[in-house]
Amino acid sequence: MAALLQGVPTNYDTDLFQPLIRAIEKLVTKEADARLILEHEEHSYAKLRSQMVKKWKELVAKHPEVEAMGDTMNKQNSTVIPGELVFKLYDTHGFQEDIIQRIAELNKLAIDKEGFKRLLTQHKSRHKTALKEQSSDRGQLFNKAIEKLIKYGVKSTNDQHKYAFKTTDRRIIFEPLKTKLVAILNEDCEWIDFSDPCEIRTYYLVTKDTNFYCEEGGQASDTGIIRLNENVALKVDSVFKIRDFVFHKGTFDVVKDSESYIKRNSDVILAIDSDRRSNIMRNHTAVHLLNAAIRRVLPNSVVCQIGSGVSDRGLYLNLSVYGDKLTQEVVLKAQDLTHVTDSVRVSRAHGVLTVPGERYPETGLRLVAAPAPLPSKELCCGTHAPSTGLLRDFCVTLVKGAGTHTPAIHALTGDAASEARELFCRAEKLREVIHLVEPLRRKEEVSMSEALRDGRAFVVHFLRCSYLAQSEAVPRALAGAALCAPVMLLGCAGGVIVAGCRVPQRWLGCILPVFKAERVPAAPGHSPLTYAEMTGTK
Repeated sequence: MAALLQGVPTNYDTDLFQPLIRAIEKLVTKEADARLILEHEEHSYAKLRSQMVKKWKELVAKHPEVEAMGDTMNKQNSTVIPGELVFKLYDTHGFQEDIIQRIAELNKLAIDKEGFKRLLTQHKSRHKTALKEQSSDRGQLFNKAIEKLIKYGVKSTNDQHKYAFKTTDRRIIFEPLKTKLVAILNEDCEWIDFSDPCEIRTYYLVTKDTNFYCEEGGQASDTGIIRLNENVALKVDSVFKIRDFVFHKGTFDVVKDSESYIKRNSDVILAIDSDRRSNIMRNHTAVHLLNAAIRRVLPNSVVCQIGSGVSDRGLYLNLSVYGDKLTQEVVLKAQDLTHVTDSVRVSRAHGVLTVPGERYPETGLRLVAAPAPLPSKELCCGTHAPSTGLLRDFCVTLVKGAGTHTPAIHALTGDAASEARELFCRAEKLREVIHLVEPLRRKEEVSMSEALRDGRAFVVHFLRCSYLAQSEAVPRALAGAALCAPVMLLGCAGGVIVAGCRVPQRWLGCILPVFKAERVPAAPGHSPLTYAEMTGTK
């Protein structure tokens, strides 16, 4: 019948089969390439698995504390491996389900198959929707739903509530927002008037109002919860805007054995992740201050912002610099200048700085400004800290392309900045210690080489180690010692003396009575005839 209606000789010439046939023709031409890629992946995976035992032994040798760690499952006091752990082994580490099952059986454990299957289905659903959004124009996917919303009299989503917050005791508070649910879409972007939600599927919700910030202007979107009733809530993991409608994407969390029916036009409560939003607001304000600080410390250069990114984990600023280039000294001056702007108010103002090449709407523009001592006035649709004092701390962590025309600066604010600064100080102290120790190490290597060359019977070497490393310093030093000469090593840390030797083993027996210590059994991989250790003694 289809062939007759379309005027073709066979069913295979109809528009049902022709797209499939053309797709098969394209795939056949790529068969050799696909086989080559699969063979390469198979070889790489086999090589990786064959080296796992060796790599594990190297890891234990390098980090002995790993071997001392107790069994994770024993600590949990459970005979069932959680679904989250099974999924991590499967997705992150590449263990197949049958291998995980076999490992569990060997250890007399069971696996949470239901939890694993649920997480696996959620992962596949997220991948499916993400792939669909990437492979086609996102606007086209939601056009039908938007037209239906307009038909029902909903012109747009009111998202001005994203700028609403309160401050108290140097903290930012975001109140939940009560509004109406105007649209429910499944993972295929199909309209649903009512539904019994599935926890392993992705859904899109549209509300009359929202306090969620969608991804715009380099700022990451909010996450949070949309509570439909006491039994059902949508865990929002991303938010985006199409034609002035805000879509909240996520998965449902449903109370077991309860009424989970949901429908359009019901009342819902929107609550954003407050900690995440607070971090984003601090980082976004810091981007503006950093931009202004760079301009201040490079007065003889033309500085243009060409891009930026803000998330709860940090920020980056891409610049175009003509004239004096960005150096470490310039970055440190800008960082110090940013610290000076403590507790000034961030407000709307006239006199605007724009991003070259960026298109701005004709209406609804938002001007964000910080006054002296570091004035900054920029067009911005993002969310900002009401006072720079709420940034608490600011730290530049990385500068890419310093000295070029297009540098990129990465930075942190708040507690993360303080932690980064502390880690940086620790690293500097370690560098100083290494700088002091390195000449001594080289001198010792030279003296050992000279002793071996001159035929000297023995080499005296004093090992200085930290108190924390006293139990590991001697074994590590012996492990790294050359095998061409007998070695006896004594170390002292925090008033505790440790010792070890390699060939002849009887050397250690001579000093045990002196220190009133005992011999430690040989470590795995060492012969008791050629290797021995002494217990630590004060």
